[in-house]
Amino acid sequence: MREHTRRRRSHCRSAAPRYVDRPRRRPDGAHASRDDPPLSPPCTGGTVRGRRTTMHIESPRPSNHVALGSPSRAATGAAGCERRTRGARRATVKRLRVGAIAALSFAIGLFPLGIAVAQDQSGVAEPTALEVTFTSGDITLAGTLTLPGGAGRHPALVTITGSGPQDRDNAHPSIPGYRPFAWLAEHLMEHGMAVLRFDERGVGESEGAFEGATSADFARDVEAAVAYLREHPDIDPSNVGLVGHSEGSMIAGMIAARDPDLAFVVSLAGASVDGFTLMRNQIANLAFSQAPSEEFAELIVRSEIRAMELTVAEEWESLEEHLVETYRTQFEMLPADQAPPADQIEPLARQTAEQELEARYQDPWFRYFLTYDPGQDWERVTIPVLAVYGEHDLQVDADFNREPLAEALDRAGNTDATIVTLERSNHLFLETETGDVMEYADLEMAFAPGFLDLVTDWLSANVAE
Repeated sequence: MREHTRRRRSHCRSAAPRYVDRPRRRPDGAHASRDDPPLSPPCTGGTVRGRRTTMHIESPRPSNHVALGSPSRAATGAAGCERRTRGARRATVKRLRVGAIAALSFAIGLFPLGIAVAQDQSGVAEPTALEVTFTSGDITLAGTLTLPGGAGRHPALVTITGSGPQDRDNAHPSIPGYRPFAWLAEHLMEHGMAVLRFDERGVGESEGAFEGATSADFARDVEAAVAYLREHPDIDPSNVGLVGHSEGSMIAGMIAARDPDLAFVVSLAGASVDGFTLMRNQIANLAFSQAPSEEFAELIVRSEIRAMELTVAEEWESLEEHLVETYRTQFEMLPADQAPPADQIEPLARQTAEQELEARYQDPWFRYFLTYDPGQDWERVTIPVLAVYGEHDLQVDADFNREPLAEALDRAGNTDATIVTLERSNHLFLETETGDVMEYADLEMAFAPGFLDLVTDWLSANVAE
């Protein structure tokens, strides 16, 4: 893990993860889904306060290991053993480590958010997942709100999916088992944070139409989700943030630029340059990694750049002819065992061009995406920001996007920004050595090592208690 921008309150590191970077599994070995019953409560809890220290003890067991931390975050990790006697709890402190992030740890795990409540919690609520609905304009959106156990109001975040029709889990039909937002929600629920994830408009259980919607429309839906959380009785309205992936990161920056009351933003594989520039870089990366020859890759890059220029200018007739010529040439360059019969090349090229023109280039989303520059929004974001890129991301290149983001945040005067590249990680934050999109479905369906640790540590340091 390489940290490229380090400012005040940045606590990311490259040490071995303290958490298991894997999604929860049911006893039968399958990944848990939102349809499974809520998790059983991992603990009850109570709080002991003395001078400037806070000790948060949570365990259903008669004995457990605990850690003592200072609210000022000057000292943590005072190991001890806690026992219950006639309903009371005691802890004996054995050692103290100074200068680390304030955290609460147990033999069974770690709760770095450490949100303490100053009363007995013998009847605390259990961690749970709720099916919820809320409205965005005249559209009803459906999602899942995961709530941690414990009394009081919790910090929370809204997850924002990437491009294409996405459900609340940010799942991909072509990648069985990939449910990153479900994994993240469960992990953060176990670490004291509520998460609202929802189906995009026109997807899953949400109403509305996906077709014809742009990033600006999706941003309004996310703002409706934020408003819903701020009104929820179990959520701290002053502690609501955003986590976006890919296009979702751009949307997060868009919202953060105009909502000063957001608490934080986590950007995952987010572009920091305009869509045209991003696509030019992405197409080159993908073409040269997948095309059968360098000549073929160069043709793809030149043709796509010209197609995007004609799209921005809305010169549809010229674009259609350009696409016909492009596909005709590509078919003719294919090896004999892959090329269509000679008499079918022309009609096939025209059919493909017509389909692509309507489905992609004339799509309002694509036209909006090409001209939108997220840097203009990031340069107005002053709240804490964590931006994570994958070392082997061929879709949103880390080397191409890091510096523009850092420069935009500098222009904003943002002093709480951290930009990190996660090693051996692709665009989906799955572990890989290549980043090739063709291998996505063959990879282990779990976050790359260190990902959950990185995000949770940063939230621990930047989410107010």
